[in-house]
Amino acid sequence: VPPAVQEAGGIILSAGLLSGDENFKEDDLVISLSGQIFDEAKELDGLLANRGYKRIAFIRYDDEFTAAVLRGIQQPGSVFNVKAESIIDLPIQHNMTDFAPYLLRAKSKQAEAYLLYLGEQQTLSLMRRRNELKIKEPIFSGYIIESNVLSLEDRKWLEGITYTYPKLASADNEVRKKFDDKYKAVYGDLARPSSNTYFAYDGIIVLSNALSACNATDT
Repeated sequence: VPPAVQEAGGIILSAGLLSGDENFKEDDLVISLSGQIFDEAKELDGLLANRGYKRIAFIRYDDEFTAAVLRGIQQPGSVFNVKAESIIDLPIQHNMTDFAPYLLRAKSKQAEAYLLYLGEQQTLSLMRRRNELKIKEPIFSGYIIESNVLSLEDRKWLEGITYTYPKLASADNEVRKKFDDKYKAVYGDLARPSSNTYFAYDGIIVLSNALSACNATDT
């Protein structure tokens, strides 16, 4: 948190994804209006464990966000926290294009499933390689792969990935419809809010209602 915010006794509202560690630092006065990757990881942990997988290859960017996913999966009590080899951790650089060595390494370590936290193009490259190498183990991912950037021809390579995605209200939900109408009025009829836009809008409504209901001295 910037010193000016601390001196003013203020807080920062974040509309972007956070790793989740921010929630555990009292001096970091950050409220996330979007999701926490650490929390998503806990859901992934349950999803993988419920399907019986106990040996996961985690191919991820080498950054703080995917490290938060790793910590979430390895949390105390997790089936993947039983032994170090339960998760085959394979961090990569953002400019990586050839995933054959990583797929083969995971296969040699007898991975039962693969968990991906990569960008769209890297996920696409990996899935093509997977097909060439005839690797059949199931693929899981976070909702980062949800995108309209890829062509329909390329999207066929993503078929079969099981991925998490925060549930949004249905398109006919009255609150969502009102927001969509306001959004289009500002940005044009073809504009479409992202998931984070909905999250931030929801978060602001919750905060506004809380401020209305609480006394000024009620922390």
